[in-house]
Amino acid sequence: LHLLLNHLQQSAGQLQICAENLVLMGHSAGAFNVMSALYHPQSASIDDHNQIRAIIGLAGPYHFDYKNDPICADAFDQAVPYQQVMPYYFVKNSSIRHYLFIAEKDKIVGHFNSQDLDRVLKEKGNHSHLIQIPKLGHITIVGSLSSLFSRFFQTKAQVLWALEDAFKS
Repeated sequence: LHLLLNHLQQSAGQLQICAENLVLMGHSAGAFNVMSALYHPQSASIDDHNQIRAIIGLAGPYHFDYKNDPICADAFDQAVPYQQVMPYYFVKNSSIRHYLFIAEKDKIVGHFNSQDLDRVLKEKGNHSHLIQIPKLGHITIVGSLSSLFSRFFQTKAQVLWALEDAFKS
């Protein structure tokens, strides 16, 4: 994340973009990665938090024990305790606005991941908003953002609302 933020800052003119007020968004492992980039012991060197306005996490696994989980066998070093990896344990106060989406019928990532992160974010004085999307599962929540399906589900409208909310204050 640090390298990306530096690249955007240095290349803003060439890319014709503004590298301030960024919104980072990810689904599942992508949501975990975005959150971990900010809330992890090795993220201490990232001092660019002021560039980030908001984070939108769709069905993110932020707080779970991956030990002996076959889905996670290759993703996490099984010898490292999850308490040393999960962003939940490293939340600190920031001005970033957090929008945590839960897929109502998610059978892969437990709702407690977003619920627990929402709670600890608020305990540390952060903005956090929990949004549950009905009818959808872990994969279909991201699929519902597609223009083919977005009119049938609340996901896209809620993401657009989160963007508006992040920039109104």
